[in-house]
Amino acid sequence: MRKKDKIITCLLGFISSSAFSYETEFENHLSVGLAQMKADQALANTTIEGVGAAYTLFKKDSEWGVTGYFEYAASNDSVNSLSIGESMWNVMLGVTFRPVDLQWIRFSPMLGVANYNLDLDSPNGKNKDSQYGVSFGLGMQVDIPKTSYFVESNYKVIDINGEYSHVDISTLYLGVGYKF
Repeated sequence: MRKKDKIITCLLGFISSSAFSYETEFENHLSVGLAQMKADQALANTTIEGVGAAYTLFKKDSEWGVTGYFEYAASNDSVNSLSIGESMWNVMLGVTFRPVDLQWIRFSPMLGVANYNLDLDSPNGKNKDSQYGVSFGLGMQVDIPKTSYFVESNYKVIDINGEYSHVDISTLYLGVGYKF
């Protein structure tokens, strides 16, 4: 081994041992997964698939924590000579509760804001509509025994009242996470 490689190996070993030997007072829970959004509106009912991520922070030995959640989905479709593009994002915050006797399960009521975009392209012209609304939901995390991994699922309802239409969106998220 060259001298330069030995120095780099020693530095990396020192940094990693220092980072892991420091005991933090917080627990972090991060998950990523798939989101499925079903939009019910006057013109049509559509299902859009996308991605999501959630981050939960607990103080060690505390029953209460905070959760942040983000999801995004988009789709493009065409019917005859009509091109339909839809996209949506949703940002939510909530508190998380884990019972003292059941540390392997956590519940999160959430509240947030969402945006729904609809782009219609037809031979008669283009129409674009962007609408904001409120979202609320409930999430749950369940630990996988004897690991640092967990499964997360949540269900949300989004109510969007736009200038041109009313859209009700229901969202289901399923993800896998890691605790550190």
